[in-house]
Amino acid sequence: MVFKDDFDGSIIDSSYGQVGYRVFGQGKSVVLVHGAGGSYGFWSEQVGNLDCKIITVTLPGHGGLSREGDVSVEVYAECVDLVVEELNLDEPVVIGHSMGGAITLTYALIHDVEKIGLISTGARLPIRENLLRRSRENKEVIMEFVLNWGFAPGVDERIKEDFRRIMLNVSVDTLYQDLKACKDFDLRGDLDHIRAPSLILYGSIDKMTSPSLVRELERLPNSKSEVVEGAGHMLPLERPVETNSILNNWISE
Repeated sequence: MVFKDDFDGSIIDSSYGQVGYRVFGQGKSVVLVHGAGGSYGFWSEQVGNLDCKIITVTLPGHGGLSREGDVSVEVYAECVDLVVEELNLDEPVVIGHSMGGAITLTYALIHDVEKIGLISTGARLPIRENLLRRSRENKEVIMEFVLNWGFAPGVDERIKEDFRRIMLNVSVDTLYQDLKACKDFDLRGDLDHIRAPSLILYGSIDKMTSPSLVRELERLPNSKSEVVEGAGHMLPLERPVETNSILNNWISE
């Protein structure tokens, strides 16, 4: 499925700006939460290929949506809850990628969920100070960092270009806010309180969220891990067949 660069779904106006969502398919409700600099288009390879009703969330400041004020992982988790409440979802499955995984963990700490999927993420997401500082002034810095480090070697350049187009639709300040939200995030002390069944899914050669960082999530009381060999950080885009197979099996359990 090919997505437009601009958001064209339903919009909820909030104190944080516009929160977007789109609904695809039918069956069990599964909420998908994108990562830093992303939008609903990040999940293009999952829409139509997961055996469930998919709700893609687009966070404020992403996909051409407005953003008001500073944000954080906690603020973004509240935005996810706005969509859940709007659609009257009862204990949904929530899946997040990278920063979206941090948002998913934070959401599950506060709200009831059936289960959570954590893709290419960790209980903390450290960001180097120099990268954070430079990203505030120059969007190209973070875009090139993501394109160079976010994908495994040999990935089709068209996939990288698709993600570049998604990031172009995010302001430099929102990208900075995303990175700062990641830097400030640390849920290691709260993992024991998240009792929902958890899937930890990651690529073996992820250079942005290292496998050692991801494995800290194995402290979650009811978790299981799956690794895709030879895959990088952008697992749902890089290796959609393996990703979708793992997710479908897990969702149906």
